[in-house]
Amino acid sequence: MNNEFRDEFMLGFKKLMPVLPAAIPFGMLMGVVAVDIGFWPSTAVLNSALVYAGTAQLAAMQLIGDGAGLPIIVLTVLVVNLRMMMYSAALAERFKNLSLRWKLLMCHVLTDQAYAFTWARYEEEPDISLDRMKWYYMGSAAPLGVIWILSTSLGAWFGTRIPASWELDFAVPLMLIAMVVPNIRSLASLTAAVVSGFLSIAAADMPLNLGLVVAAIVGMLAGYFEEIWFHTPKEVTDESV
Repeated sequence: MNNEFRDEFMLGFKKLMPVLPAAIPFGMLMGVVAVDIGFWPSTAVLNSALVYAGTAQLAAMQLIGDGAGLPIIVLTVLVVNLRMMMYSAALAERFKNLSLRWKLLMCHVLTDQAYAFTWARYEEEPDISLDRMKWYYMGSAAPLGVIWILSTSLGAWFGTRIPASWELDFAVPLMLIAMVVPNIRSLASLTAAVVSGFLSIAAADMPLNLGLVVAAIVGMLAGYFEEIWFHTPKEVTDESV
């Protein structure tokens, strides 16, 4: 890595730094929950390293602990992580000329933060080179993965020694707020956030955490239809000319 690319990596890392403190208790909670439902500590850490999908991992662990069936677990994880498919689609054109090795690596470390920071960087500097951009992306993505694995390890191996007064549960809403709020930049995204937030509370008593699935699906549909109904330009017809 030459100095130019190192600078890009560090620039991405600096953008990510404010998010890192919230990831530590979240990762520790992930390790504690995994061990509580019967995972070996080493398996819990391996899960975080291979899956690397915090909210989806936690939802899956809770469902496993509740005895949910495999179809429900898979459906929940797919819905929670559906946004990653949209992120990938949005960035695919930018990174299409990278090697397969780079594409696989970047897919694995993709996060909400990495997408948001990368997209913002393209808006600031549309003509940035592909090589510079990939290192900026890695700087805004890879360090969070390291913190996630290390904090999961702490929770998995030393979770029983963590005082209950620490209340690590607070990390989940804290992380979600940190991810969601900066990305509410339109009426459609606000509609999706409000509808899904309301339904997640209203449907909290649904069995097997299905309220989360319902809230996510309805919230996305609400945002989509708000955009279609109120912001799609009408076609110009002969009568309107």
